[in-house]
Amino acid sequence: MSVKLIAIDLDDTLLNDNLEISARNKEAILKAVEKGIVVTIATGRMFRAAIPFAKQLNLDVPLIVYNGGLVKKTLSEEIVFHKPIPSSSLSKIYKLTQKHNWYIQTYIDDYLYVKEATEYTAFYCKLANVSARVIGNKIFDTRRLPTKIMIQDEESKIKGIIDELNFIFNNKGSGLDEVSITTSKPTYVEITAQGVNKGAALSMLAESLAISCENIMVIGDSKNDVSMLKLANYSVVVENGCAEAKEVAKIMTKSNNDSGVAVAIEKYALGS
Repeated sequence: MSVKLIAIDLDDTLLNDNLEISARNKEAILKAVEKGIVVTIATGRMFRAAIPFAKQLNLDVPLIVYNGGLVKKTLSEEIVFHKPIPSSSLSKIYKLTQKHNWYIQTYIDDYLYVKEATEYTAFYCKLANVSARVIGNKIFDTRRLPTKIMIQDEESKIKGIIDELNFIFNNKGSGLDEVSITTSKPTYVEITAQGVNKGAALSMLAESLAISCENIMVIGDSKNDVSMLKLANYSVVVENGCAEAKEVAKIMTKSNNDSGVAVAIEKYALGS
């Protein structure tokens, strides 16, 4: 079975700790594309924060961003799929946020909004190389539907936040849950609409390309990669990946700092 589609996470997977694509990773991806393999990025990031890396790799494909909440073409910027969080769910999220004074970021029309700028804002903006729009209490306006909401807090508090959100939404851990909740870093809680995840977006993309799951390779590291790791025949986790990702992946590769993406592509897609 040959690899025909490769979906790669960005942070802590394709990117090293300096937020760069190694020369070896780039070379392997370019060779895969030359071979006729479709290569895309699947990330929790905003489109505007993912596009510079896609352009470095000369990828002219739909990118999976916001954990699958948006699928958008690289060059034409045509929207293939978009599912924002509905206003009914927003009301519950915002009430909880105000009750606990949680720090949140909302993402609307590929812009980042915050109530006020904090150290969490600075950390995220530096990581993603984006700027934030500070809008005060307007952030709680349910008439504007975000593609994603992110809560940042101390790592020790994240599980409690997720548990409370799941309780309020009566989430049972299925695609029928009112909202999707995941993490990509230990201090993040990421909320998207019902049924939104990287795996669902990748499945939709593969179907549009008439590519079977048997011919898909996925490379990731975190909890928000689990849904697409479960989907792919060639499911690869980098050495620095979290326990949940390692549990479902079939293949372990080297770390994000050791060009683990290239190692996997060379072995399983290029046959080198």
